[in-house]
Amino acid sequence: MTGGYSLGILLGLISTFFYSIMDSSIKFASNLYDVDFIAFYFQTSTLIVVFLLIIGLYKFKDNLFKVKNPIAVFFRGLITFLNFFLVFYILKYLPLDIYYSIVFMHPIIASTLAVFLLKEKFTLLKILSLVLGFFGVLIITNPLADTFHKEYLFYMFVALAIAFFSATSGLITRKYLANENSTKITFYVFLICALLSGLLSTPRTGINTFLPDSQLLPFIVLTAITCLIGFFLFLKAYQITPIQIVAPTEYALMIWGVFFGYVIFNDSTTITTVLGCIIVIASNVIITIDAKKEKA
Repeated sequence: MTGGYSLGILLGLISTFFYSIMDSSIKFASNLYDVDFIAFYFQTSTLIVVFLLIIGLYKFKDNLFKVKNPIAVFFRGLITFLNFFLVFYILKYLPLDIYYSIVFMHPIIASTLAVFLLKEKFTLLKILSLVLGFFGVLIITNPLADTFHKEYLFYMFVALAIAFFSATSGLITRKYLANENSTKITFYVFLICALLSGLLSTPRTGINTFLPDSQLLPFIVLTAITCLIGFFLFLKAYQITPIQIVAPTEYALMIWGVFFGYVIFNDSTTITTVLGCIIVIASNVIITIDAKKEKA
């Protein structure tokens, strides 16, 4: 494994910690207060843009707004908007361990999409990983059990959509934005998120879209900082490392999800969820082995 791969894996692992804090912050605020999630999304994205504008103007001056592939940056921003929009929406309703378990399908989806977008081979190992991953998610959701929470079903499909968007954004970064500056991409991505969420929120909440509740301000600041760090680190990891190698670092989200879920939200993880996660992780290990074989 090259030094670049090792660095990409390390950056991916560190980013999961910050993403988990971000998710916990959103979920905690949603449980504690009557949060308008679109306005919260706008306020968080706007704060991130302000942070990046200050950093970018100091670092790049008049070159902050210049990128090599503006079309790819736009689509990366659009997909990120959809992804975080859904994250902000469902975290109030799903336990963190179930949410992360389903999002674990991301590396499998990424590997499948890479066949079509990056012209990689659709191998027997990829097919095996897809079957195992689907089976693992079925065990986690356990829809035939008497204890199945039917109210979770819709949000589980939304979590699967988040996994799809995460895989797509990673592939776009790897294929079209590998040579772009990470700070500039992050700035434009969250500028797009702020603009779109502001357009959606303003007709519903009016001036409150721009003036956050003082009670929510600490959560907005915490969410913005952890989201910015997590996004930047994963973006950098995708730029220097094949997506099949770096995406499985999201396994760590399950560890953080169980930890924060227990400590903050008093959630308990079931044996079937753990078993399903092990199967999904095994399917992603197969994907990683297959990626290494293809590179060799």
